[in-house]
Amino acid sequence: MGIDILDANMKKRNRTSPEQLLILEEAFLKNPTPNGQTRDILAERVDMSPRSVQIWFQNRRAKMKLQVGFLIYLYLFIYLLFLFVIEV
Repeated sequence: MGIDILDANMKKRNRTSPEQLLILEEAFLKNPTPNGQTRDILAERVDMSPRSVQIWFQNRRAKMKLQVGFLIYLYLFIYLLFLFVIEV
């Protein structure tokens, strides 16, 4: 009962299109932490709200942090494996 009312008030989630993604990724490579004015310009360019652009950048920075962490772990694993092979 109550769930139906909540569902009616929730906005549908919009995925970024490939064109939007290309523009946002390019902007991220130039500056991963854009200021409000830059976000406003980007939002207009990709036809998204400034808040959606802000959240996209937050999510992208989190993704980058995970990727970097994984690469460091992988490097350490390979290094330790290399040391083990040399000792054997």
